[in-house]
Amino acid sequence: MRTNKDLSLQQLTDRLQPLAVEASSGAPAGGWIRAIRQALGMTNLQLAQRVGRDPNTVSDLQAREVKQTIQLGSLRELANALECDLVYAFVPRKPLEEILEERARLVASKTLRRTGHSMERAMEREVERLLAGSRRKLWE
Repeated sequence: MRTNKDLSLQQLTDRLQPLAVEASSGAPAGGWIRAIRQALGMTNLQLAQRVGRDPNTVSDLQAREVKQTIQLGSLRELANALECDLVYAFVPRKPLEEILEERARLVASKTLRRTGHSMERAMEREVERLLAGSRRKLWE
């Protein structure tokens, strides 16, 4: 029987799946702001006028995007001016279920070492118990 937490985990996994391919390709070398601006044929001055900022500030924001020091609010403001939506997400490097199972195995291994058990079946039971319980306990 699927629990609510299993269902929410599956829904989140399904929602993140399309982003996984994009996350691995990374941002353009000069940053998304510059890439979209240039693709639209918009100058730095024109973008600055659209956001009501000095052109030097817009240049600085583009450089800060590349250095990964730009604030999300600034990115959102520039995205709006470029007729774009800012998409912000954490994309797991591997399936969430796999992350949880690996963590449960680590916790189970520590628990079994403390109690002196080393049997494979005891390990599987402990992993199952941990995965069926509160996920918060996996990270304590």
